[in-house]
Amino acid sequence: MHLVKPIIYTLLYIVFIELIAAWLFIADYFEADFLYDFYLLINGLIMASALIVFTFLAKNRKSKLPQSTSINWYVLSAVVGLLYVFVQTPLNWVYNLLSNEQYNIIYEFKGFGIFTDINILSTIVLIPIAEELFFREFIQKNLQKHTRAIVAIVLTSILFASIHLPYENLILGYPTFSFHHAYMALFGGLILGVVYFKSKSIGPSIVMHMLWNLMVVIV
Repeated sequence: MHLVKPIIYTLLYIVFIELIAAWLFIADYFEADFLYDFYLLINGLIMASALIVFTFLAKNRKSKLPQSTSINWYVLSAVVGLLYVFVQTPLNWVYNLLSNEQYNIIYEFKGFGIFTDINILSTIVLIPIAEELFFREFIQKNLQKHTRAIVAIVLTSILFASIHLPYENLILGYPTFSFHHAYMALFGGLILGVVYFKSKSIGPSIVMHMLWNLMVVIV
């Protein structure tokens, strides 16, 4: 995969994410307003299902996912995923220094009551699966075939961070545009990329991403 193709694929990925919400028009047509209560879950299901099919078609169908790897990689990924949310504090200090913004990260345990909302499954389970299949299993894996691993990891992480930009705010001219979310995603993406490269399996990176999102939700 040449360096331009990952950028094009990522742009198409962003367009796809935006188009997913088109199912709302179907819900409106059939006056199924109750589906709005499951908006995030339905989006996540469509997104994850599409990426699973895409990954299946884009790779050798005989190879299995996740690939076999040492259990140690799953343990390490779980620990890193749980702790990364706290690593964001020193990263935030650096961001504020470089950007002249004043973001504050406050840790406050929100309780397990949030799990009564089934939509939370999209954030914790479905989105990590979709994003890891696309960025690590597809983009990074193919880049690794044509360039050095460090280049593949860095470029994939930048593309991963780019989808976390509030590009809607930029397009609509809102004054709330910021690189903060993408900045945090960049460093998380670098770790995910290293885990994927070293473990040679998509499983550990999915586990890390799930637990990272879990911690973001509950603290």
